[in-house]
Amino acid sequence: LAVALASNTSSQVGVIDADLQIGVMALFLNLMPRVTIADLVKDIDGLDQALLEKYLTPYSDNVKVLAAPFRPEQAEAVTAANMSAIIKTMRMMYRYVIIDTTPSFSETMLAALDAADIIMVVAAMDLPTLKNVKLCLEIMDSLQYSPDKVKPVLNRAGSEGGMDVREAEESLRRPFVATIPSDGKVVVTAVNRGIPFVVSHPDTLVSQNIFNLARTIAADDWQGTRKEGAFGKLRRLFG
Repeated sequence: LAVALASNTSSQVGVIDADLQIGVMALFLNLMPRVTIADLVKDIDGLDQALLEKYLTPYSDNVKVLAAPFRPEQAEAVTAANMSAIIKTMRMMYRYVIIDTTPSFSETMLAALDAADIIMVVAAMDLPTLKNVKLCLEIMDSLQYSPDKVKPVLNRAGSEGGMDVREAEESLRRPFVATIPSDGKVVVTAVNRGIPFVVSHPDTLVSQNIFNLARTIAADDWQGTRKEGAFGKLRRLFG
């Protein structure tokens, strides 16, 4: 999503891997960060844009990542106050900030959710996941997050054995703002190669739906048709 936004808006995009115990964002992007958010919080008293920049790992000129801690026990060092301060500073630096969170309502995750303009709640078509998503949406209602802020997204739509989309929406009492089709071959290959599938396979249905989701977020920032030349260059670069 971050790569799709950056490539179609010419905007700077910052990514925070807030899955603090087992975050894999760097792995998905084939990055080898030297420092993480756990290192940053040691210097949190001096936090400003210049300091934060030193702890970001670049994926491209327009996308930079604040990686999750290397080890699960280091997650405890990141407090809710730390997370709020980091997000506030990141927002000064980037047009878009994408935060990958954990499926929990810890104080640290609540700090990220409170700061968000849009929360995308990812659902799937199996009953256990829908049950948990429904509970999540109810909790967010109790936190007085507006419907405009909370956006359910259906992942792996069309998977065999899944419920009908309309049935799922009726169960959640919310429409999905986007549906991401199931395409295990493309997605798993991209993950294993560390290349986002919007780069390696931009013309597939799963990629096109990610572009559509990015367009929904970007609104007037969206620059129209995807830039084939830029993606062609990336495909040649990665073989």
